[in-house]
Amino acid sequence: MTQRSEAVRGIVRIASNYLRLASTFLIGIFFVKLALGFGTDAYGLIVLIGVGTGILGMIDEVVNWSMIRELGAAYHGARETRFRSVFTSAFVVCLGAALLTLAAFGLVLLVLDWLEIPVYLLPAARWFLVCTAIQAAFRVVLAPARNMYVISERMVAMNVWEVVPRLLDLCAVALTLAWADPNPADQVICYGVLSNLFAVAQLAVSAVLIYWIDPKLRLAPRLVSRRQMASLVKTGGWNTSISLAMNLGNRTDAIIMNKFFGTNGNVIYGLGLQTSAYARMIAQGVTVGVDALATRVSTVSGVSAIRELINYMTRLHGAVAFPAGLGCFFLVEPFLHAWVGRNLKDPATQIPQIVAITRILIVAITIRSISDGWTRVLYGAGYIRTYAPLIFLGSLFNPFLSVALLWMYPDWYTAPSWAHTGLFFVFHVLLLPWLIRYAVQIGIRDTIFPLFRPVVASVICVPILVWGCLHLQPGDLRGLAIVVLAYGASYLPVAWLVILDSGERQRVLTALRRRLPGMSPGG
Repeated sequence: MTQRSEAVRGIVRIASNYLRLASTFLIGIFFVKLALGFGTDAYGLIVLIGVGTGILGMIDEVVNWSMIRELGAAYHGARETRFRSVFTSAFVVCLGAALLTLAAFGLVLLVLDWLEIPVYLLPAARWFLVCTAIQAAFRVVLAPARNMYVISERMVAMNVWEVVPRLLDLCAVALTLAWADPNPADQVICYGVLSNLFAVAQLAVSAVLIYWIDPKLRLAPRLVSRRQMASLVKTGGWNTSISLAMNLGNRTDAIIMNKFFGTNGNVIYGLGLQTSAYARMIAQGVTVGVDALATRVSTVSGVSAIRELINYMTRLHGAVAFPAGLGCFFLVEPFLHAWVGRNLKDPATQIPQIVAITRILIVAITIRSISDGWTRVLYGAGYIRTYAPLIFLGSLFNPFLSVALLWMYPDWYTAPSWAHTGLFFVFHVLLLPWLIRYAVQIGIRDTIFPLFRPVVASVICVPILVWGCLHLQPGDLRGLAIVVLAYGASYLPVAWLVILDSGERQRVLTALRRRLPGMSPGG
């Protein structure tokens, strides 16, 4: 494949990713404002269980990253029969995983009374959990089909199918507010039934469509192989374990916050997590699809190309993660006042709590945005077993450290956030690059040094954010927009001069001259 066609693929992937992220960001803003209309207790319940930051959200992210390496290597191989064997075997594995998912939800149902949920919401919580379990099982069963959008690099279609369920979720909230009796329990039940019904229908349509588009995806039961299934469980199991462990930290923290602070703990932690996650969304625009790209590149070009890809992706992730993280850190308070200030039960108390949680979590989110680039490339290249035990171990410490801190300081509502961020720093900044260096021979020259220029470019523009943090009034949405635009407008030329080297700037200008007839060769 030529460099030009590879560049075009990259541009399409990143552009469609950012259109999706912008759409889901706006949908999320309206979703939270509408869902808070159920009441803060009901919203806290949705946060605990639902798709955005709850149990289903964890399963959704795990499924999105599962089996891409195994299916991708077979898909880009020469033998169609082998791919159909791997794909059909993956489907059988996912049927078994779906049963385990239903069993896990059954355990959650048994301990639901143990959580700090208001008594009048417990029947609604059970209904909501059952509906969510059905959707989760469908997501797991159809994981091979969903992942094929990424593996075949149909990024536009994949991103459309990521936006549709969020839009349907928003419709479910709006219909609930219009139809259901105005009491929180009935509203939670109505929303749970509608949102999960819409989600199952969307999952089925997206799976049928990819089966129809790509003839290679026809299931072939006669080609199911025990060896392929064992390989999928072994290698795909590591990836699932990592995704599960990395997401379990936030979700166990939500349960811990519920036990110590009730549904109000879920509200402040859920909004803090969602606000900080918006910064990660910006980095995900360049992350999504990288593992499929690394699978194809490693199959064709080997380790040297992977080393070059990690160097490039590290700089690219830094260029978007650092300014996004700094923007969220400094502007979170005026953003929250404009977003949910009028919908919270006690904004004078809750907003400072959400701000504190967000500013702590944004450090972990920025770290994860960088390390996601390393782990997705290494996973796509087949090195998952190198770093998986380390990531898994770091995530296991999270709930124990959170509970220990709250046991010593019961009123310290930011304790789980500090535990999460501290562990991310130790395992993802201090230990992961060292492990990559000695296990894969990809040193800090390719994992740490490329971050220097993005850090410098981001810090140069920080005074604009500091001014906004000090001078913006609560609820001043127009002023907030002006500060964000000013920061972006100042960062782009700084990034052009600081992050790109002279050769890269020249290549960009040359590409522009080829596409814009009005630009003369002399510039």
